[in-house]
Amino acid sequence: EQVHKIVVNEKKMAIVNLKKLNQIRVKMKNVPAIGEHEASNYYQKSAEAGHKMFKWYWV
Repeated sequence: EQVHKIVVNEKKMAIVNLKKLNQIRVKMKNVPAIGEHEASNYYQKSAEAGHKMFKWYWV
């Protein structure tokens, strides 16, 4: 349940902030922009691993 909530929240965050995230990624070397589907998978795996990786981008 808790993990599911994290996944849902982070998916929404990923999709809502995708444009902003991609702007950041473009400034980073060798880090490609990501699409909505890829972002969704990334945050799913992140939550399953018990990490909140999106915070790394939004600090």
